[in-house]
Amino acid sequence: MEAPLRAVLAWCVNPDAPNAGMIDEAMKDLQDASRIVDRLDGFDWRCPMTARRAGRMLWTLYTEGFAAFG
Repeated sequence: MEAPLRAVLAWCVNPDAPNAGMIDEAMKDLQDASRIVDRLDGFDWRCPMTARRAGRMLWTLYTEGFAAFG
């Protein structure tokens, strides 16, 4: 589930040409899952509400071991 969430985040930055590598680079060497939001704040989101939701789901995945949309 991690890869699809990162792909959604890349799409939220640029829906026309998503760059998942950019998200991967921002999340590289992430030691503390609570810092996901800090890592993602620097992007110019074209779809900010979707990005926030995907970021929360990614945080939940890292901290609880699973994530659900509902």
